[in-house]
Amino acid sequence: MTSKNNIPTNAKLTLCIPTKNRSEFLSRLLHYYENTNYQHWIFIGDASNTSHYEATQQTIKSLEGKLKVRHFEHTGMDIVQSFDSFKHLFSTPFSAFCSDDDFVLTQGIEKCIRFMEDNPDYSAAHGKGIVFFLITADHMARLKISILTPKQFRMLKQEKSAYLIILIPVLLP
Repeated sequence: MTSKNNIPTNAKLTLCIPTKNRSEFLSRLLHYYENTNYQHWIFIGDASNTSHYEATQQTIKSLEGKLKVRHFEHTGMDIVQSFDSFKHLFSTPFSAFCSDDDFVLTQGIEKCIRFMEDNPDYSAAHGKGIVFFLITADHMARLKISILTPKQFRMLKQEKSAYLIILIPVLLP
C-alpha cells in the first residue's frame, strides 16, 4: 500500500545509514534508492559539518514524496552512538545497517524480508556479498573484486580480518 505521494505506508524495514562529511555519497545512494523503487524507511545519522549537513538536507528535500527519510543531526557522535540515539524510533519489524558508500540491492532487501517473515526462528538474513580490495603497487592502484557466499562471509568475519572493514555487503536477488 502506498500513500498519494508513492511513499510506503506499510514499510517493513528501516535502513540505517551513518555518514560524516560525505554528502555526495549520500546523495548518490538516495537517488539509487529512488530509482530502484525502494519502499521502506531510511534513517540517516549525520555527523557532518554544516555544509555537508545542509547539502544532504537539500537532497532529501528534492526527494520528498519519493522516499521515506528521517535525517538526524549527530555532530560529534560515532556510528554506534548515532544508531543508539534513534533505534527506539523504528516502527518496522526489520532493520538493516549500511554505510553511505554501500549499495544494498532493493530486490535483495525484499528477498531477505520475505525470508525473515517465512522463517520467524531466524534473527538475521544476508545475501551474497561483493568485496572490493584495493591493491597498491608502484603507486598504482587496482581493484580486485571477489564474490562471497554467506558461508565465506561468516568465515571471513570469524577471522576478524582487516578486510572486513572494507567489506561491502550487497544483498543480491
